[in-house]
Amino acid sequence: MVGAIFTAAIFRQLTVTPSGQSLKQPADIASMVLSIRASSTMFSQCPAFSGATSNLASIVPGSAGQPVFILLMMMTIAFVFCMVIDQVALMVVVIWIDPPIAEALSFDPIRFGLLMLVYVTIGGMTPPYLSMRKRLQAVICQSARA
Repeated sequence: MVGAIFTAAIFRQLTVTPSGQSLKQPADIASMVLSIRASSTMFSQCPAFSGATSNLASIVPGSAGQPVFILLMMMTIAFVFCMVIDQVALMVVVIWIDPPIAEALSFDPIRFGLLMLVYVTIGGMTPPYLSMRKRLQAVICQSARA
C-alpha cells in the first residue's frame, strides 16, 4: 500500500479520490472479516458458557456403544453436510460439538482434527455442491491466464 502511494506520488497521479477509494475497499473487507470472526466466536462460545458442550460430551460416550462407531458417525455427518454446505460454515457449527465428544471418547485431538479435515475436504469435492472443485478451477484458470 505504501509502495503504491509512493509510486503514484512519483508519477504525479496521487489524487484524493482514488486514494480514498483504495483505502476504503480494504477497510470494508477487513470490517466484514472482523464481524464474521467475532460472530463465529460468539456462536462457538455460547454453548460452552451454557454447559451444553459438557452435557453432550458426558451423554454420548455411554449411549451409542463403540467409540469407533461414534467417530464414524461424526465423520459421516461432516462428510454429508459438506456435500451441501460450505466447509467454513460446517466448521463454525461443528467445532464446539465434536472435540469434547472426541476427548470424552479418549481420541487423540490431533488425529481427530486431521481426520475431520480429510472428511470435510472430501465432502467438499463431491457432488452436489463441489465447492472445492469450483475454487480450484478458478485458481487454475487464473494462473493459466497469467
